[in-house]
Amino acid sequence: MPPVSGGTLACIGVMLAQLNIPAQALGICATLSVLLDFICTGTGIGMMQMELALQADKLGLLDREILRSHTL
Repeated sequence: MPPVSGGTLACIGVMLAQLNIPAQALGICATLSVLLDFICTGTGIGMMQMELALQADKLGLLDREILRSHTL
């Protein structure tokens, strides 16, 4: 799907038309798309810090002693 405003709804509309699903389902699909987008975006942002830490550790850029001294 294109990363532009309304791109998701346009793609959903095209898929519904190709699958011969009534246009009334577009409202349900749009609502589910927005709700799932919030969940996916939040998860992606939350896991970004973990991914950065894992990559830094893999490259040997983390000082474990400093990290251990700052844990609660």
